[in-house]
Amino acid sequence: MPALKVQQFADAVRSEIGADRVSDDPATLRSVSRDYAWLSPILSPLVEGKITDFVVYPENADELSAITSLAYKYNVGLTPRGKGTGNYGQSVPQGPGAVVDTSRMQQILEIGDGFMRAEAGVPFTKLEAAANKTGQELSIFPSTTNSYLGGFLSGGSGGTGSVAHGFLWNGFVKQLKIVPCLEESAPFVVDAPDTLDHLHGYGTTGLIAEATIKLVPKTDWTALFASFPADAWEAATAFGMRTMKAATLPRLLSVDQASFLKFFPEHPGLARDRISVRLISDPTMLAEYESWLDEMGGKVESIDPKACTLQTFLSYNHVSLRAKQSDPGLCHLQIGGPAVIDRIDQITSILPESTVHLDGMKVSGTPGYGGILISRFVNRATLYEAMAELKSMGCIVVNPHHWYLGLGHYPTLSEVLRVSALVDPKGLLNPGRFPPKEVIAQNSKELA
Repeated sequence: MPALKVQQFADAVRSEIGADRVSDDPATLRSVSRDYAWLSPILSPLVEGKITDFVVYPENADELSAITSLAYKYNVGLTPRGKGTGNYGQSVPQGPGAVVDTSRMQQILEIGDGFMRAEAGVPFTKLEAAANKTGQELSIFPSTTNSYLGGFLSGGSGGTGSVAHGFLWNGFVKQLKIVPCLEESAPFVVDAPDTLDHLHGYGTTGLIAEATIKLVPKTDWTALFASFPADAWEAATAFGMRTMKAATLPRLLSVDQASFLKFFPEHPGLARDRISVRLISDPTMLAEYESWLDEMGGKVESIDPKACTLQTFLSYNHVSLRAKQSDPGLCHLQIGGPAVIDRIDQITSILPESTVHLDGMKVSGTPGYGGILISRFVNRATLYEAMAELKSMGCIVVNPHHWYLGLGHYPTLSEVLRVSALVDPKGLLNPGRFPPKEVIAQNSKELA
């Protein structure tokens, strides 16, 4: 892409939308060209030196539309960015062009019974607070609670609330306003279930300008910290499964091996030599949970209504962040399936210093577990051999060490390509996210 074209694009944005909508400040460009790809020792060196030419700041859907129309005119690649909390390098530019920073799109547009409509740049903390004022709450939200709505819908999956409500493609998104990249990039609205075409596509299937999401009645939750003996993994996970089959479901369920707790802050509820089981619980269930714990060999460590936020931070991929901050030599894999319960000793014997964190979730309407395997990083070959071995044991493995779409994660590559061809025929939205044939072949071979 000639530098002249990128400069002409930036000048056009300044002229047609506003001079304050564009920045080429070097420190700013470095900042907006980074996400949490540093969590991966494989991705981290690959993103070094990748810095955008410009960053643009739309303030609403119409300005976002004007930006994509200009990108189409000048053939300039656009890398969409929310808060930059993605782990796969999906908001790191792969070539010349501009980053589209949605941080100024922070309007909550409408709240009604069971729904909220907001712009892409609203953080989840603001969304939850606004919902609470109406006696409602978000049905799900990510463990990185300052993530932006559009970024989560474009690159996230689940979090707090997923025990009852599944993932973002399980009814969380009622409607989207999408901005394509065409000569005339007029925004268009899609209703569920057609919203599925535009979720978890890293922006390649159109940029999300606004979203209408699912709210549920607010509950006055409390945080339950329980524990089991370090060798009672099956009992601990069985207790968790029992809570996920109860009439009243927890908002969050997390289970950690005792060896995982070294990554967590001090709290009276975290017994360092025992398996930790944590629930964001409806208070009406506490007596029943305590009875089950007594029956199954566990015990209550603490009940703390002020620790619900802490429990959210000790869940899903946020635990990978804590582990990596604690020891930069570690790496993570995303795992799931029944094997994480009944083959835990084999799972943790494959890679050095392995330890496992699990979260409860509803998958296709059925309760189950998914989680994080933390281990010492040796090299790429060892890690990929381990992924293949884990799969051979019946473990679900999602590889977090690449930024390509369609390699083992929803949605399928064919679906993303189909929708992308309609909304972005020039391939200017987050270019570099579709795996070339040789990468698909290599991935299949390494994980066979």
